[in-house]
Amino acid sequence: MNNLIYVVDIETDHLDCDVGSIVEIGIVLFSLDTKKIYCVFSSLIQEGKSINPDAWIFKNSSLKYEEVSKAKFLSEIFYVLQEIFSRGVFTSFNQKFDFAWLESRGFKIGNIFYDPMVVLTPIMKLSHVYYGFKFPSVEEAYYFLFHEYVREDHRALSDAFIEAKIVREMSNRGYFNEVSTF
Repeated sequence: MNNLIYVVDIETDHLDCDVGSIVEIGIVLFSLDTKKIYCVFSSLIQEGKSINPDAWIFKNSSLKYEEVSKAKFLSEIFYVLQEIFSRGVFTSFNQKFDFAWLESRGFKIGNIFYDPMVVLTPIMKLSHVYYGFKFPSVEEAYYFLFHEYVREDHRALSDAFIEAKIVREMSNRGYFNEVSTF
């Protein structure tokens, strides 16, 4: 298993990557050896298209539309981000969402580690009304692992730190030991 894992979190103004915009990206680096978590990248972003000022993210976090409207354009930092995405092993909580958005913007993400949300689903066994088990939220996963409540503030960097703590604890418990990352 690789000793360094990057954890990515994004915030968007819509659920559909074909309609909305990425408004914030946070990336942290987690060392399996030292167990430390480091900030690698954090930025508000605008993509040059209309941002929905009434989006859920602006009503449910400290992120403000005005901040994003003054942010760097994704095109200005694309190559910096791509260099990060090409150098390691990456995960995110609900990779299907985050990585689909990033790939739809032209990013090539290197090696992909397990999605902690998917790995925890059969372990946590949270029942779903209509089918089997539901995917745990970040808050549910954190509570399951640490027996304390944490609230995501829906800011990319701080959420990435919480998700890295989840990955660290999952690693400590051996949840990834039996599987190859590639």
